[in-house]
Amino acid sequence: MALKKTGEWQKAFLPDEVDEEFNQAQRRALVLLVRVRDTEVRRLAQDLKSLCADVVQSQGLDASRRAALQMLTAYEELNQRIGVALRDLEDAEMLALG
Repeated sequence: MALKKTGEWQKAFLPDEVDEEFNQAQRRALVLLVRVRDTEVRRLAQDLKSLCADVVQSQGLDASRRAALQMLTAYEELNQRIGVALRDLEDAEMLALG
């Protein structure tokens, strides 16, 4: 991490292998995201994705730390909404089965 070496915040390129893995993960997440029917899950997932990028692309360490804290909150909100959506699906399935 450049911060540890220089004491100054700076954006650094990822090693090629890590960059490729990150891009693949982003593509897989997008494929899954667009398949979700729940609008709120899609919105929260997009918010989380944006905050993840903000952590590494911010202009300074303080901004990166703020984004990281927001990212944790967004992660929790997303997972709570996914839980609600899954329980709703289960309830609908139980009603359909009688």
